[in-house]
Amino acid sequence: MALFTVGINTALRASDILSLKKSDLRGNELYIRERKTRKLRRIVINEPTLKTIHAYLATRGDSMEWLFVGQRGKMTHGYFGKMVRGWFDAAGIDARNVACHSLRKTFVRLNHTEFNVKLTTLMYALNHGSERQTLQYCGLLADDVNKVYQNAL
Repeated sequence: MALFTVGINTALRASDILSLKKSDLRGNELYIRERKTRKLRRIVINEPTLKTIHAYLATRGDSMEWLFVGQRGKMTHGYFGKMVRGWFDAAGIDARNVACHSLRKTFVRLNHTEFNVKLTTLMYALNHGSERQTLQYCGLLADDVNKVYQNAL
């Protein structure tokens, strides 16, 4: 639950989520250097996500520094992907085209459609170079075009 919650509430790439250490969490903020861009990021964690992280950490009986661990230590990307597909399957969503990155895309799509967050803001949250990239990323452009064809003129 904590892994899913962090994934959809931080917009971090899977490689960044899996490289998180307990020490990266300071109060209600995560500090991380992104692997892809090498940029240093500070992410403010919302209260429900913070509670979920603390509840998860309270159940762990190990002293590992990694925030998320598998059975043999640091969680692997493959295991994370298997978990994500399982979550989507359990929710009744076809998981054939689902991957770890789907959590990041979910963050974008829900913030834009449900909370009316501007694409410019999401662009900065994702470290994208343009609004167009962010729009394509969340799949809204294709949906909007399909809606246009449904209009009866």
